[in-house]
Amino acid sequence: MEDILRPLFEQCASKSTTLGIIMIEKEDRLLTAMDMFDVIVIVVEIWQDKPEVIKHYSFREKKIAFYFIDERRLQEWVLLGSQPKMINMLREGHILFDRDRFLENLRDELWSPITKKQKLTIGLEFAELIRKFTEGKVFFKKEQFFHAYYYAVYALYHLGKMAMIESGLMPDSAVWRQIKQIEPEILKLYEELVLGNESIDKRLELLYLASEFLIYSKTPVGTEHLLEIMQEKPLWRFEEIAHHPQTKHYGTNLSILLDYLIERSFIVPIQVETSLKGIYERCYQTG
Repeated sequence: MEDILRPLFEQCASKSTTLGIIMIEKEDRLLTAMDMFDVIVIVVEIWQDKPEVIKHYSFREKKIAFYFIDERRLQEWVLLGSQPKMINMLREGHILFDRDRFLENLRDELWSPITKKQKLTIGLEFAELIRKFTEGKVFFKKEQFFHAYYYAVYALYHLGKMAMIESGLMPDSAVWRQIKQIEPEILKLYEELVLGNESIDKRLELLYLASEFLIYSKTPVGTEHLLEIMQEKPLWRFEEIAHHPQTKHYGTNLSILLDYLIERSFIVPIQVETSLKGIYERCYQTG
């Protein structure tokens, strides 16, 4: 297939804006979820007018997809872990063109021990976990058990993704199959919630009891990124945390995460006087 597509590869590689080209064929296990195409080619470019362009080709009975991806968009995916299937293809696909080792350097970063980017990805998953877990318990206390069940399932999903990233893996659509090898305790919680014989309210009650300590044990690694940023100075206003270049990705989860960390003494709220009598601004420092 590489020889057949060579004219297209060479056409892309001849452009000064092309940083790298990588190919995945359907026989590769990575394409099991993309079986509408026989071949996928990723072309990474710099300063494209459009962030992503997709072109479809055919050769005899083969269907081929070319993804033209802006380098900035790709770096964002790597930073946030928001496109795990694409990232796995970048990690394991066949490199056809690589200007100045752009793709090789990216792979080195993806395969390295936990980096600052991975700490952020873990932090974002932990923040989602805390949000889903907290909101689920609110619904549980209101006896809205089906809503609580929904949030509990997704809380465990984010807990599993977090454990996988911590282990150096990139989660894909088969998270539960992967997590079985890494942290079977999380899979057991999921199976008891989904497949248990008890009533839905009893299953939820057992889940909250069993997962409380497990989530707490994940707090240091789950908040390492945020707490490292907050150690840069002694006191933070909320807006300073929310708009910091390294923490802005937490979005609406930030408030709930801060409250969780205050309850567990990782962060301390500080009252700061304002110009208005009796009104204080709530600021934060690490515990």
